[in-house]
Amino acid sequence: RNLKILWQQEAEMDLKDKLEKIRQEKQSMQVDWSKRRDAWIVEVKKLYDEVASWFADLLDPGYMQIGIRSKSIIEDYLGKYDIDVMEMDLSVYPAVVMEPVARNVLGYAGRVDLYLKGHDTNRMMLLLVEDDGAPSRWELVINTDKKQHVPFDRDALERVLEYWLDLWSWGLWPLAALADSEMRRMRLNGIKKEPEEPGGPLTYYLSPERVAPEKAAAVYEEILRSPLLLSQLDSGPNILLLLNMERQIVFANRNFLRIVGLEDAGLVVGQRLGESLNCVHSRVCRGGCGTSEFCRKCGAVDAILIAQGGKNGVEECRIARNDWDALDLRVWTSPFRIGSHDLVLVVALDISNEKRRMALERVFFHDVLNIAGNIRSLSEVLPDSANDGLDFRSLLRQSSEQLIEEIMRHRELTLAETGELVVHPQQVSCRDILSGVAALYGAHPAAKGKRIGLAGGPQDLSFLTDRVLARRVLGNMVKNALEASKAGEAVTLGCEGEEGCVRLWVHNPAFIPRDVELQLFKRSFSTKGPGRGYGTYGIKIITERYLSGKVSHKTSQDKGTTFSLSLPVNGPVNEHVLIY
Repeated sequence: RNLKILWQQEAEMDLKDKLEKIRQEKQSMQVDWSKRRDAWIVEVKKLYDEVASWFADLLDPGYMQIGIRSKSIIEDYLGKYDIDVMEMDLSVYPAVVMEPVARNVLGYAGRVDLYLKGHDTNRMMLLLVEDDGAPSRWELVINTDKKQHVPFDRDALERVLEYWLDLWSWGLWPLAALADSEMRRMRLNGIKKEPEEPGGPLTYYLSPERVAPEKAAAVYEEILRSPLLLSQLDSGPNILLLLNMERQIVFANRNFLRIVGLEDAGLVVGQRLGESLNCVHSRVCRGGCGTSEFCRKCGAVDAILIAQGGKNGVEECRIARNDWDALDLRVWTSPFRIGSHDLVLVVALDISNEKRRMALERVFFHDVLNIAGNIRSLSEVLPDSANDGLDFRSLLRQSSEQLIEEIMRHRELTLAETGELVVHPQQVSCRDILSGVAALYGAHPAAKGKRIGLAGGPQDLSFLTDRVLARRVLGNMVKNALEASKAGEAVTLGCEGEEGCVRLWVHNPAFIPRDVELQLFKRSFSTKGPGRGYGTYGIKIITERYLSGKVSHKTSQDKGTTFSLSLPVNGPVNEHVLIY
C-alpha cells in the first residue's frame, strides 16, 4: 500500500520536480572525499609514528634507521595525492618498507603493504579498520586465503621481522631475480667437451615418444605461411619457442637461434629444448631431453608440463652445457593453439648475468666483511694486550690470510668463467698441499667445534700442477665439508696414487640427499639458498677446464660423503697453461 502511494506521488510530479528530488537526495548522500583523503594521510602518519616509538630503543645504538619518502597515488574520487612511505634500514639486511597502497579498499578504510625492499613480490598487508563508535585500528593479514588477521602491534611486527631476517640470514629468502635488460650473457671461450653419444635406458622420467621430423617440420611450415603470426612471434626481445605435445620444437625465434649459434630455425625443429641447447643431461638417456633423472629437477621441464596441463607456468632453470657454458633462464609457458595443433608457448629470459652478480656479491661481501670484522676487532684489542700480544698477532695473521684467500678465490672464479685464468704448473707434493689447506681452514669460522685431520699420514706423492689453483679447489672442498658437518665431527683429507693420476680427497660424515645431489656443480644452486651456488661449480670448472682433472663424489648414509680431485701426474694440457 505504501509503495502504491509513493508511486502515485511520483506519477503526479513533473520532470523538474523529479530532477530536484534526485539532486537533494544526492546532496544528502554526498561524501567529502577531500576530508576522507586527508584523514587517511593522517592515519598513515600516526602508524609510522607509532612504529618508530616501538623501536626507539634500537634507533639510538644504530641497529635501525628510519627514513621517510613520498609517493603519489591516484584513486577514484580521491584523485592524485602524495603520501609518505616509511623505510626501516636494518644495516646489512634489505630495508623493511611500509608502503600505502590505497584508501578505497572494500570493507576497510585503507591498506598499507609491508615488504623487504627489492623483493616486493613477497608482501604482507596491513588493513585499517574503522568501526562506528570505536577508535580505528590496524590489522596484519597473516593468510589472505584463510582471511587470518591479527592486531598489528609491536609484538606482531617483531615476529614478522625476525622471521624475514632469519630466512635472509639462512639464505632461504625466495628472491625474485631481476632480468638483465640487454640480455647479455657471458660465453665461455675455451675447450669444448665432446658430447657423449646417448646411452643408458630409454627414460627415467618423461615419455621419450616423438613425432616424425616431417610432422614437426609441417607445423613450422604452416607458421611460415602466416606472415602476421610469424612477425608477432619473432618481434619480441626474449627467447621464444613453440613446442608440440611431445616437447619438440616447431618454431624458434631469432633470439633463441643467437643463443645456439644458428641462423636457420629449421635446424632445431624436431629437437627438444635441452638437446638444442646442448644440455649435458640431454644425452644421459636414449630418450633425450626430459628423460633423465636429472630432468626431474629441471625448471624448464616443470614449466612445460604445467602448460601441457592447460595452465600458465613460470619457473627458473639452470642448464649446464657440453661446451663448458651454462645458462640461467626464467621460463614462462602457456597453452597455445595454431589451427588444429595444440602447442606450448615458451618464453625465456637469460638471467645469467643477474644470477652471477647476485651470487658473487652476496658471497664476497658476506665472507670478506666477516673476516674484515675479525681483523678490526683484533686490531682494537692488540694495543691494550702487551702480555698476550703474540697470541693476538697470530690470530690477526690468520684472519688476514683468510681475507686474502677469499678475495683471490672470487677473483679466480671470475677469471675462470671468462676464460682468462692462466695456469702456472710447478712440481708440488700431496703432503704440502694437504697440510697447508688443513692449517688454513683449521682457523676458519666454519671449523669451530670441528676437527680437520690427515688420513694416516698422506703419501708424499709428487706431481705437476698449478699449486694455487689446486689449493683453491681443495680448500673449497674442505670448506663445504666443514659447513656440512656438525660440532664434534671430523673432516678428513687424504691422497693416493692412481694410474697416471694423483687423487686428493676430502671426507665428512654428512649425507647428501638425492634431490640435492642431482643439482651439484650447477652454477646457481646451493643448499645455503639463492645467490650462494658457487662452491661446487667453482670446483668443477677450475678442475676440469683448467687443471685437466676430474671431480667426483660418493655419498651414503652410513659412510658419509667423499669428494675427490683427480689430477694428472704430468700436469694439465690445455691452452690456458703458461709454458715457461
